[in-house]
Amino acid sequence: MVACRLLSRNRKDWEKMKKITILLLVLAMVFAGLGAGAPAAAAAEAGGATALTDIQGTKYEAAVAGLMDMDIISGYSDHTFRPDQPVTRAEMGSIVVRTINRAEFDELRDPAFTDTENHWAENVIVMAFNAEIIKGITAERFGPTLPVTYAQAATMLLRALGHTDESLGGTWPDNYLAKAEELGLTASLDTWASDAPATRGDVALMTVVKAEAIRDHWTEEDETAEPDPEPGAGALADFSGRAIGLPLDVASVLNADGDAVDEVEFLMGGETYHLESGDLGDVTPADFMPAGKYDGALYALRMNNGIVRDVQVASTTNLNRYVELTADGAGTGAFRVITDNSNQRLTVIGAALTDFAFAKDMVKCYEAVFEGNMLDTFQSVSESAVETGDYVRAWDLDSDYAGVAVVMVLIDKDDVAAATAYGII
Repeated sequence: MVACRLLSRNRKDWEKMKKITILLLVLAMVFAGLGAGAPAAAAAEAGGATALTDIQGTKYEAAVAGLMDMDIISGYSDHTFRPDQPVTRAEMGSIVVRTINRAEFDELRDPAFTDTENHWAENVIVMAFNAEIIKGITAERFGPTLPVTYAQAATMLLRALGHTDESLGGTWPDNYLAKAEELGLTASLDTWASDAPATRGDVALMTVVKAEAIRDHWTEEDETAEPDPEPGAGALADFSGRAIGLPLDVASVLNADGDAVDEVEFLMGGETYHLESGDLGDVTPADFMPAGKYDGALYALRMNNGIVRDVQVASTTNLNRYVELTADGAGTGAFRVITDNSNQRLTVIGAALTDFAFAKDMVKCYEAVFEGNMLDTFQSVSESAVETGDYVRAWDLDSDYAGVAVVMVLIDKDDVAAATAYGII
């Protein structure tokens, strides 16, 4: 690969995978341990909303009953719902994620919030972030324990329904509040203010108005095949945080202002992106090709508003969710030969963990492409490409470490001789 050249953006006709799991294996596992403080976690006993003594006969009863039927919210074990209790930003994220009822997304993006590590809603927040429902209060903070305001609650619900800053225009929060009023989200509320903490009862009244429509919106999106995106930044155009995947190349290009910058070709989530840096020289091939060669490691692109700031080996960035399953006892990652592949488990030689599971139809796989004895690039493949005799590096990116691979980089058994000559195994 050459550093300074115009990039041929359609040089490979690569296989596209439709989806990649977002750090979680089963959606239900996320909510099983949320704790009694989460509005959707503390299950009421049999009887549904009628068993919640503090909302019987109130305007909240029907809304809560409808949301309980959809497994979006529930009451507390003491048979109360506590409608006047404020909702936190983390709890609102949980409510919206349960409403969309989806655990898979097209991209694998780490929001890099420093204040959500080990928080009960950490995985929920990651899911809501990847669904483009939430944003941080800063680039590095989400504020999970802060009360969610009525404006923020309305914004999350409307984003879950498919509305965006661009589609609404105007200035936040007035644009979202106007749409919320138009759609009837606030019609049943009594006294409230946009910047006041939203209560559990009012959040239920707001959510129930469009809960079915939100779920239908995400179901339709799941069932609709999406065309391949045009080359470019795509879903990462405005992204801030760390994107995890495989850098493939870097070239010199002119940005929209006519300034020379780096353009990184980046494989993530089954798509190839072309992402610009802030200045020429911010990214070089040496950042992801030690000794001038690919090493098969995962890399993290630190990005701010769609601009690449730097590229680092993912293992050095203190990610909240990162364990290499093919590392040896000293923690050194490497390709390991697969000696058995059965029942969604791989047995390997040389790793501290001699066998591990992978989630069928959910694991993201990348495969090395060789030209002669040179590793030319990587491409996205399905998990069905994994065979005994292949070499693999695998990672568990779930913060609730379970030893299950969600990302794997492969070398086909037919390319072992080339890979050995190249020096990657």
